[in-house]
Amino acid sequence: MKRLGAVLCVMAVFVLAACGRTPGAGAVGITRIAPADRESMPVISGPLLGGGTGSTADGAGRVVVLNNWASWCEPCREEIP
Repeated sequence: MKRLGAVLCVMAVFVLAACGRTPGAGAVGITRIAPADRESMPVISGPLLGGGTGSTADGAGRVVVLNNWASWCEPCREEIP
């Protein structure tokens, strides 16, 4: 029984080692683009919940989060104000 436990431990070590991530794995085909060479976000405008209209241009230089909902999506419906 002790031998079986030792064999299972060794097998577990090999399985976990095989699941480890090697440096650079998954980075194939990824190209970094310098910030100066990136395209700007397109200007999107639409109605605001409080009235009036808003635009992504209003947040120039800041992080802009656009949250889209779908009436058929249960997690989305929980998020709708």
